[in-house]
Amino acid sequence: AAYACAHVLSMSPDALAELLDDFVSLPHRLQIIGCFQGKPVYNDSKSTNVESTLFALRSMAEPCVLFLGGIGKGESYLPILSASKAVAAVVAFGPAASEIIRDLDEHLPIARFATLAEAVRLYPFVHHSPILFSPGCASFDEFKNFEDRGRYFVTTISSRLGLGA
Repeated sequence: AAYACAHVLSMSPDALAELLDDFVSLPHRLQIIGCFQGKPVYNDSKSTNVESTLFALRSMAEPCVLFLGGIGKGESYLPILSASKAVAAVVAFGPAASEIIRDLDEHLPIARFATLAEAVRLYPFVHHSPILFSPGCASFDEFKNFEDRGRYFVTTISSRLGLGA
């Protein structure tokens, strides 16, 4: 999209690259919060439905550990399988974990946790893959909104993995 806009505005690719070097993503929207074992850790807490999680997965350059859960919205999680090559493992949490496991368990490795807090505290992080927090669900099981959930994730994952954020 940026390249198309630059073309319409008759900008050179070099000028576009300079602008993109300074680009900072919005909080909670595929926000890079640091690196763990040389791989990026993303906060996409704004993801409150399966379609937004799919968008995030399609943005991954390599398979990631996907944190998925919260309060489901009655959607199927089967569409996640269309981007299964972008998923190394699923960390399912919250009330939606049962549905996530029902839809994805035969196709993807899944670890189940009762809450996001438990998932961040106990998941072993052995995959050496990017980490994508794109819950695809509402946050009201543990948090007042997606921003509160995102701040919690950033703070706790940063502390747990030594990201320094």
